[in-house]
Amino acid sequence: MHNILASIQFSNKVRRGYSFPVLQGTQEVMDKLDVYKYPTVMVLNQNSEVVYMGALEAVEKQIEKMLESIK
Repeated sequence: MHNILASIQFSNKVRRGYSFPVLQGTQEVMDKLDVYKYPTVMVLNQNSEVVYMGALEAVEKQIEKMLESIK
């Protein structure tokens, strides 16, 4: 089932025109990153700090807010 969900979400990423890298890790990787829902989007800043972690559907609004705050 996990592979089916991964394929669907990857298709959604491509369809929306996103070009960010995708990590499909093991349960161990997900545990280390505190990922408990799939899919989870993580946005890192230039210092490799997590500035957003959450749902794909909400990431666009969050990025817009972040960009507005630096104008």
